[in-house]
Order: sequence, then C-alpha cells, then structure tokens
Amino acid sequence: MNAPVLQSMTGFARSCSESNGQEYVWEIRSVNHRFLNISFKLPPAMRHLETRIRDMIQAVIHRGHIEISLWINSAFSGNLDDLNQDNLDALATLMLRVHERHPELLPSSVSELLRWPGILPEEPVGSSIESLPGFQASLDQLVLSRLTEGARLTQILREKLERCLSMLDRLQEKLPDIEDQTKQKLLQRIDEIEHEVESERIAHEIALLLIKHDVTEELDRLHSHLEESISLLDGGGAVGRRLDFLMQELNREANTLGAKSSSTVMTSASIDLKLLIEQIREQIQNLE
Repeated sequence: MNAPVLQSMTGFARSCSESNGQEYVWEIRSVNHRFLNISFKLPPAMRHLETRIRDMIQAVIHRGHIEISLWINSAFSGNLDDLNQDNLDALATLMLRVHERHPELLPSSVSELLRWPGILPEEPVGSSIESLPGFQASLDQLVLSRLTEGARLTQILREKLERCLSMLDRLQEKLPDIEDQTKQKLLQRIDEIEHEVESERIAHEIALLLIKHDVTEELDRLHSHLEESISLLDGGGAVGRRLDFLMQELNREANTLGAKSSSTVMTSASIDLKLLIEQIREQIQNLE
C-alpha cells in the first residue's frame, strides 16, 4: 500500500483534443491561496458548464487559486457560405473605418478576421462537461503535477523537521553541563562580593536562578510539535494550515528558549532552530 502523498498548490496542465471538426485546448494553472478559489476563461457558449467543472475540481483539490481556460479552434472548410455573412460584413466595415481614421494602423489579415467570435459557425455544445473532450485529462494531469511537487516538498520538510529534532536532542544532552556552568558563574560572582553570604541564602538564590532558566517544558513542547508535524506529513491530505499553525507554535517556543538562555550554547541553538523553522514555514506555504 502506497503512503499518502501531500499536494502542492502549484501546478500546470494543458491538453489538446479534437471532436466534430473542432480542437479543444484546455489549460489549468494552480498557485497558492488560503482557500480554494476558481476562476474561468471560457467561451460564452460554455459558461453554463462552470458549476459542473467547479464540482469536479472540489472533489480532488481543496486549496489553491485555480485558473481554467478553454480555447476552441473550429476547422473552416473554405466555403464562404459557412461563414456568418452579416457579422463578417459588419466587422469588415468597422475595420475599414478604423483604418481610414488611423491609417498608421496595419490592416487585419483574413486569418485574424476569422478568429473573431461569431464569424465561423459554432457547433452545438453538449449540456455536460463530459461532452467536452480533454477536460478530465487536464484535471488528472494537474493533480499529478501537484502530487509530484507535493512529494518533493514532503521530502524537504521531513529532512528539516528531523534536523530540528536532532538539534533538540543534542541540546538536551548538554543541559546538565549548562546547569553546572550556571551554578559556577553564580558562585564566582558571590565569591567576588566582600560581604559574607549565608550558605542557605546562596542555595536558595541558585535554585531560583535555575528555575528561571529551566527550559524543560519548552524542549518538551518543541519535541511534541515537531513529532506532530512529521505525523501530519505521513498522514497526507490537506494539512497545510495545520502545519502552518504548528510552525507558529514552534517559533514561539524557540523564542522562549532564547529568552531563557543562560549560555552561548543555548543561544546559538535557539537561533539555528528559528532559522530552520522559518525555512520550513516558507515551504509549507506551498502545501495544500
């Protein structure tokens, strides 16, 4: 059984097909968006299909800005009787008047005239998207494109999350040494004071200082958020928003870790951790 794969929100698909003497060219583009937003560029005769197309997309895509374009190129037999004579005459007259007023403009070619809407005869359009060839193939191609990019992003994110966990493990191992160094620094400062200080008072102050700089809870929460992030990657689906929230929580804990730092080792670890979290968050913006 294959592992679930996350989708990226960026992708592109294009397909060409022919039916009844017409060429259908579909293009679908997908970019980042907080929600699922679909826009259409369809010929007027096809706009009644937008609802059906929207339902098909929502069944396989959950987030992203999706742009759908369709061009229909009709074959022309060369018989003038097949053209809409009234529209052609009106368009030709209009172009002549424009050229008389603006002679610097180049005259239109015959091929350009034939591309104007309403000149070539329109074939009857089916009542469902299934009657238009190529769209399902384009949609499948788009999903495959998003899945391929999603797999690449998943691998990058997993490596960076595991690097974060390794950093925390190394920092955890150094905590006893950091605590001893903190004690020694405080004792050294006390020795520099000329007045005598009761040993009980010294022990109390050291305990308060260690409590103030204790980062056990922060490390536990960092571990928990990182492990949940990896679990989300393994589960697949539309997890981009949840991962983005976890990155905010990770950044908050890393900031607290730096604020409580009592050593250069912990300060350095906090900075490196925040840099990695920011890199992860940038990549997550591309995930569905």
